[in-house]
Amino acid sequence: MGALGAVSAALARKVEVEIGATHREPVNLYIGATAPSGERKRVIRDLAEPLYEAERDLAQAMEPEITAAEGRRAVAEDRIKHLQKVAAKEDAASERERLIRELDKARGELPVVPPRPQLVADDTTPEELGRLMACQSER
Repeated sequence: MGALGAVSAALARKVEVEIGATHREPVNLYIGATAPSGERKRVIRDLAEPLYEAERDLAQAMEPEITAAEGRRAVAEDRIKHLQKVAAKEDAASERERLIRELDKARGELPVVPPRPQLVADDTTPEELGRLMACQSER
């Protein structure tokens, strides 16, 4: 099971299976390997190590992009807080409405911070796994 999981993860963003002319699926598998204490978990760790290494390399390569996006988002969030304060203190209804429209526009334009790549998940809840997969383009 560990070998199948490692191979499918290695191919997940490179290969898709086309089913007919209208449907495509990634080749990744969702595997839950369990074993009693002391039962060859070393093999699973050895199979997953290249994936952890690739994950570290991908995260390192994306770090400048993520850091820049986090900075842009922090500035945008500060701008939203500032607009909220100014709008709350504004007495003139027309100016307050203009500020609220600007605030709504600023909220809609919040920069997206790309997630750090994660190829392997372990010791997680089903809810967290769903959130993680959504962040990782369902892979």
